[in-house]
Amino acid sequence: MTDLTRKLATIVALDVAGYSARTEADEARTTAEVASLRVVIEGIAKAHGGRVFNTAGDGFMLEFVSSLAAVEAAHEFAERCEPKVRVGVHLGDVSVQPNGDLLGHGVNVAARLMARSDPGGALISADVRRTIRGPLAERLTSRGLLQLDKMAETIEAFALSAASPPAAAMKNAEPILAVLPFDNQSNDPDMVFFSDGVSEEVLQIVARANGIRVIGKGSSFQFRGANKSVRKVAQELQVSHVLDGSVRRAGDQIRVTAHLVETSSQTTLWTERFDRKLSDVFELQDEIAGKIAIKLQAQISLRNRKPIDPAAYDIYLRARRDQTSQWSPDLIRTTELMLEQAVAIAPDFAAAWGLLAVMRGMQIPAFRDGASAPEYPAILAAARRALSLDPDCADAVWANQSVLPAFGEYERKLELSLRSSSLAPSDPSTLSNRAFALTSVGYCSEALVVHHRQAEMDPRLHWAQMQYASAMINVGQVDDGLRLMRFISEVSTRPGPIS
Repeated sequence: MTDLTRKLATIVALDVAGYSARTEADEARTTAEVASLRVVIEGIAKAHGGRVFNTAGDGFMLEFVSSLAAVEAAHEFAERCEPKVRVGVHLGDVSVQPNGDLLGHGVNVAARLMARSDPGGALISADVRRTIRGPLAERLTSRGLLQLDKMAETIEAFALSAASPPAAAMKNAEPILAVLPFDNQSNDPDMVFFSDGVSEEVLQIVARANGIRVIGKGSSFQFRGANKSVRKVAQELQVSHVLDGSVRRAGDQIRVTAHLVETSSQTTLWTERFDRKLSDVFELQDEIAGKIAIKLQAQISLRNRKPIDPAAYDIYLRARRDQTSQWSPDLIRTTELMLEQAVAIAPDFAAAWGLLAVMRGMQIPAFRDGASAPEYPAILAAARRALSLDPDCADAVWANQSVLPAFGEYERKLELSLRSSSLAPSDPSTLSNRAFALTSVGYCSEALVVHHRQAEMDPRLHWAQMQYASAMINVGQVDDGLRLMRFISEVSTRPGPIS
């Protein structure tokens, strides 16, 4: 199937609530109602730049180029249609048939959302919600993760509520969390690498929870010291909650204080002090993440991580701190040597083995087959060791992808890129890698969705925004992509969110 028969579209699925019962009670009247309803539906769709591409009985499938237009139309369908209808809206990949019909997963998801909607209501997928702004977007309230009929995946859905949503509905909206860099309160100012490392690992653990969106480190870690105003963070990153704290390290002891704040009321929901041994730092991070998940009514699956040698952990955090988008061969080699030292001290340290595999993989030129590279055996050895210790090590999964042929095994690359991005959902590098894998096989529309999620997650990370702009150009949104590029160039010399 060529790109000419595939595209990204916003699909609206609609049917008449209680159609079977109405038909049984009065078939002639119901048939006439549906015929009249079609005129109303087509009129609303046309007014918002949409079209009906398929009908079946009481069901209608519509396509919109603009997600906002689709939601506006969904609002009108729910408000104006009589008899009452159920509406589902989803943004996804579709295939175009010769007769203009649309097929594919994007259509199926919209139909499943419609089936879960209330009469006179609409359910909007998270992919649509991410692409719209304005008053109508503010009226979307989260219904949480839904298991759709005949689908293995879960999908987050938002209900289109009345103009003034009740307080209870607002409380049920999905929390958006910013984890700030914990303050270094150790006597040694150089220990900031350690306090940053502790807070970053908490961020990555919480990001795996279902029911919480977590802002990426590239944006939230820009707020330090006097710049840590909760009100300012909430305003610039559009978050509902902020996690902040401090770390004090003395000898083989560590004291971490953490507090969770709800931004709209500036209320501290939870605060606690932890005194532990350095070797128990993994257990401590898991405990903090678990308590945050409980407070925000989210579900989190914590890994069973063994105590770690403090010296090995120090080396690992220093190696990770040096990560940058401007890698040089010397920096990669230096980092590799540091991680080799870490795993020599702690042979069961899965994360260090995984990052070591990444550093070795980065030494393979982009368009060279990994199997022919001299680094190949060492990359595989490190990745296998990491995965044997922790099957959910995202770095090791990425490293396994890096050694695949430059021009081949595309299905395996897609599989591994999806796996690594799901294991580290707040790491922009894993999302960038996922989008690149999709683009490499011509799935540019799907890559655009991933880049948008990456840009939304890290609004202050300029390189992520630039990749999003490039992805827009790839799918034909040239003017919008160039406009975003110019805007990024203008603000790249000063901190601030991209919006």
